Amino acid sequence: MHCISDKVVDEIKNRILGILRYNPDGLTMIKIASLIGVHRNTIPKYLYELKGEERVRIRLIGPAKLFYLNKKSNKTVEKDEDIKRLRELMV
Repeated sequence: MHCISDKVVDEIKNRILGILRYNPDGLTMIKIASLIGVHRNTIPKYLYELKGEERVRIRLIGPAKLFYLNKKSNKTVEKDEDIKRLRELMV
């Protein structure tokens, strides 16, 4: 069993929040996974942790779930270096 450090967990969560910040129309788990570069089965854990922290919200559209940044979370990814790093990841 692999143990992921808190630093890696925080990095993945921050990437998710940054991607959702730049996609206000919402994204599916699969799209978020592809943008971050992790396996699609990895993403639900972090998305539901973020939902529990009230940093993201979910909207059901048929069988799909779209994830959105909770408006309160906009302030959590406002650091200049985080934004710069996320822009580089999205290129």
